[in-house]
Amino acid sequence: MRDDSALLAWLELEREAVWVYPLIGARAPQLAAAARTSWNAHREVRDRLVTAVATDTTRARASYAVPDLTDPDTARTFAQRLERRIQAACAAAVAAADPTQRALPLHGLRTAALAELTWGAPPTAFPGLA
Repeated sequence: MRDDSALLAWLELEREAVWVYPLIGARAPQLAAAARTSWNAHREVRDRLVTAVATDTTRARASYAVPDLTDPDTARTFAQRLERRIQAACAAAVAAADPTQRALPLHGLRTAALAELTWGAPPTAFPGLA
């Protein structure tokens, strides 16, 4: 039996992203297009992860703790932090994966790193690492 705990941790964050990005778009209309793009990307990753894990023991929460997202700067900062958390989860999934199974978490790491830049964060040398 394989250990999917790293993938499940990542899946939980993808579910959070799918929940949060429409909220950002609704509360900060000037960020609606970026939020829609992020929502679509995270929905796709979430769906791929659901099919990749052997046993999905997680479920999306009814809600997540978020700050007041009506301020565009607060919303951007929150999105950057969420993408950074996803990068860390992807890096952990890469480390835990069999070498032949690293493509999905590597793709997720790259996608989240680029999304963080899209939300206005400065580039980092090693995305996903503390």
